[in-house]
Parts: sequence; structure tokens; C-alpha cells
Amino acid sequence: MNDNDIYDILFPAMSGFFTDQGIDVEVVRAYHPTSEGLPEVPVVQLHKISDRRYGWPYRKTDVSDYTTERTTEQIIETTFQVSGYSRLSVNSTYTTSDLMKLLSGFMQSDGFIATLEAADIEIIRITDLRTNYVKDEMDRWEESTSFDFVIFHDQITIEEINEVESVELSINRV
Repeated sequence: MNDNDIYDILFPAMSGFFTDQGIDVEVVRAYHPTSEGLPEVPVVQLHKISDRRYGWPYRKTDVSDYTTERTTEQIIETTFQVSGYSRLSVNSTYTTSDLMKLLSGFMQSDGFIATLEAADIEIIRITDLRTNYVKDEMDRWEESTSFDFVIFHDQITIEEINEVESVELSINRV
């Protein structure tokens, strides 16, 4: 499973959660070309932090009449970071920390776990929430809360091995 396949599963689930709750939040992929500054609505950004090979790859070779295929399956442990940003305001219903607590709770729900399992993804853990305060371009305080989560998924590669057409045996002087 490639990164984009994982994003295609995570983004609709996260966006759908906020929509179902009636909360106006924009869910985007972090570190991609966007306009400068934050939008007026709170933003949740998702990006991958690391991949780690877990265990030894499983290899299987299928031989048919004219082709040989070698399938390699490797379990990958991938860590993502979810970051939330919003401007602090006394009129806001939710702080960024509130939104991240809601989202991390949703990611532990049976429905979210079933969505991942249907795609052969297993969620392993969700880390503690971290909150930082930063000044924006207009010298206003913004709250930035983040957490990490770790998933297991398979990376499968299929390699076609060409058939051997001839073999020559020769004895040569050394």
C-alpha cells in the first residue's frame, strides 16, 4: 500500500467526522503548496513522519508455464502527525486542543478502526496531545495542538522473473 492510498482512506474519514459533528474544520495535507497564512476556519493538517520495516519480508514465488512471479510482502509501521491550528478567540466554540481531543477520540472508535481494517490497515497507538502557542503574521496568538498515530500496513511488490531460454556449460582454464 502506497502513501497516497493511505491518505485516500484517512482524509475522507477525518473530514466526514467533523462534518457529522457539525464543526467547520478544513482537513488538508501538510507541507503542500497553499496560500500564506491560516484560513479563518480551524485547520487540521496530516503528514507522515516515518516508515519502519517491521520484521522480515515474506516472499512467495509462483511458477506457471511461461512466467515466474515473486511476491514480496513487508509489514510497514508508519507514523503520522496530525496538527491542528486555529486563531484564539473568545467567540470560538472549540479550541484547537478541543478539536484534536475529539479527532483522536474518533480515531479510537469502532467505526474508524473498521474503516482501516477494511483496507488492511491496523492502528497501533495514538500519542499524547501536545499544545504550542505561536504568533502569526499579524502578531496574534494561535494555538497549535498535535498528536501522532502509528499504523501497520503491508507493502506488496510483485516482480516478474523472465524465463531461462538456454543454459551453456563450459569449462575454462583459470
